[in-house]
Amino acid sequence: MMKMLEDESDDGNIFEDSDESDDSVTEDNMEAHIESSESEQNDEEFSDDDSTDNASYFLGKDKSSKWYRDIPNKKNSATPHNLLKQLPGVIGPAKLSKSPVDCWKYLFTGDILDIIVKYTNQYINIIKNKYGCERDAKLSDDIEIKAFIGILYLAGAYRALYLVEELKEMKLSYVGTVKKNKRELPPEFVTTKSREVYSSSFGFNRGTTLVSYVPKKNNTVILVSSFHHDKSLDSETGEKKKPLIITILQFQREQ
Repeated sequence: MMKMLEDESDDGNIFEDSDESDDSVTEDNMEAHIESSESEQNDEEFSDDDSTDNASYFLGKDKSSKWYRDIPNKKNSATPHNLLKQLPGVIGPAKLSKSPVDCWKYLFTGDILDIIVKYTNQYINIIKNKYGCERDAKLSDDIEIKAFIGILYLAGAYRALYLVEELKEMKLSYVGTVKKNKRELPPEFVTTKSREVYSSSFGFNRGTTLVSYVPKKNNTVILVSSFHHDKSLDSETGEKKKPLIITILQFQREQ
């Protein structure tokens, strides 16, 4: 199991999601959400030399990630993973769940965990002769499997934009926040120098949209979406001119 995690950590070109997955980015706590985020970095960390003057795209600090300024040509019809057949939200008995753990149990039922334990132990029995100490190949149980899945969740929390590409391959969309210390992000999206409050910058890359929004002076919040493909603003937010990506994310987290 640990080897699987070590292999995951070898990927050096990954993005990170914001670690406020349990906090709603609502209108009332948007400023607090941004100030308390571990993704916050001072403007001084990004010098003017990091910026690009290219007229067609923003360039990430890794000097290879390009986010185009203009909206890409739209297809005649919506892509399959963007066809809404019902409103998102919890359905069935899961609506009665009171905690994240209760919700999780509907995804990983006792029967599913029993199957995972069964085949994990079958594999351990096959390879245990390769280990000199019995403790190095002990049989697993549902408690250990739950702990291992939790570790995978933590590891995956630091790969949000990488996950976007994986989900697109599965015809699934993703909307979420991004930490600001990733080298794939253009410096212009992180710094607040010369940027007006309530302003937004957009970038586009192979069906993925990146947006940097300034909710107040000296603060930015960055989001990524494979569901949105334009520079739409939510007219209902008035002078705040919030990108539609933000209001959609707020709506989903409030459900």
